[in-house]
Amino acid sequence: MNIINQSLFNGTDWRWTETLEGKRPSDGWELKLTLKFKNNEALIIPGEASDSSFLFAVSAETTKTLPAGEYSYQFILKKDSSSSVCGWGSITIQSLLSSSQDSRNYWETVADNLRDLILQLSTKEVDILEWNNRKYTFKDIAKLRKELHIALINSGKTTRKPKRILERYL
Repeated sequence: MNIINQSLFNGTDWRWTETLEGKRPSDGWELKLTLKFKNNEALIIPGEASDSSFLFAVSAETTKTLPAGEYSYQFILKKDSSSSVCGWGSITIQSLLSSSQDSRNYWETVADNLRDLILQLSTKEVDILEWNNRKYTFKDIAKLRKELHIALINSGKTTRKPKRILERYL
């Protein structure tokens, strides 16, 4: 599939064609691409007829909302009532440096940083890590998990009410 040869950036127009041997749009075949990133909603891109190929075109307005990262993709080939997967894999969508911004709120960023800190300490690859002007060791993981839970509550990722707010992060 030609998608593999594409350099896809969020915030830009995408345009390429896919040709399938013996499967022409003029013969009633339809081809659509499904892109999926983690638990986000899937983006479905229908292929438009272009001679004996399928043209895939996505506007910059659509791609600017896509987070950068590794996406799974599937091509679904359909004719009449039968359909089949004719190609799949993964592709990286890169950030356009001039327009990318972190879509996470403050507490989501704190939670992600705490997750990384816990992961690094739990592997025992390092003895001490410094974050937010404090030093942490393997013994601090339980405390960090509690702080992670509070950050998740404040970010809206968990529904329990916060018992306290970590004032040092404000």
